[in-house]
Amino acid sequence: MVVVGINFTDISAKKEKTASGKISVNNNIVIKNVEKAGKEKELIKVDFSASTKYEPGIGEIMISGYLLWLPTGKKDIVKEWKEKKKLPKEVAEPVLNAIINRATIESLLLAKEVGLPSPIKLPRLKVKA
Repeated sequence: MVVVGINFTDISAKKEKTASGKISVNNNIVIKNVEKAGKEKELIKVDFSASTKYEPGIGEIMISGYLLWLPTGKKDIVKEWKEKKKLPKEVAEPVLNAIINRATIESLLLAKEVGLPSPIKLPRLKVKA
């Protein structure tokens, strides 16, 4: 599988209140649609939405977009999506990982801009004396 590109079509971030106490950060990705995108090549377009919710009621980040990829191997991916609304495991894993990588970076930047905590756990160093 060769990822041709990932594009965002809608981005929003909002902070409802200042984060304090115990915070729950929930990340989610939903595949909305899978369809052919190219006429000459067998490009496939995957529409998705990625969300990060900060609970209790602290804020949220929403990103919608699409991934374009050139499949290698299995050719009936769009047909399978239309029938089952599910990507085959060997395709789902790299597609979701590509989306997660790009959406997480964007979410991290958006969280900083609106004053929300990081959507991912960042590494911490301990200095030994």
